Amino acid sequence: MNDLWAKVIENAGAAHPSFDNGLYNMAASRAYYAMFTAARVLLSDVAGVELEQTRRHTTVMRYFSSHFVRHGLCDRELGRAFMRASRLRGTADYDAQTISRDQAAAVIGTMLDFVAFAEKLVFK
Repeated sequence: MNDLWAKVIENAGAAHPSFDNGLYNMAASRAYYAMFTAARVLLSDVAGVELEQTRRHTTVMRYFSSHFVRHGLCDRELGRAFMRASRLRGTADYDAQTISRDQAAAVIGTMLDFVAFAEKLVFK
């Protein structure tokens, strides 16, 4: 198994218990990081982008959009949801404002869809 994919699983696994324990900032952050890491794996393994080029969040968003959303490999709404999750992760990690239960639930739902999408392409 790809070592980076193991981090996808680890982050996704941390999102659910965080949510269940009312740690909505942590849940949203971990769910986003599962998606961010899955996008890095996709960019590296499927699109052929050098992994070192995918360390910055804005770069990953831009490359993911150009390689997967614009070419129709990823549904536009899932791409937009990934962007929303990124913004919420910023709020969860850096702002005084906190993530609500509903926002965290939405990010976790997006994570489940995004990871399933990535898994189909990486492990086909």
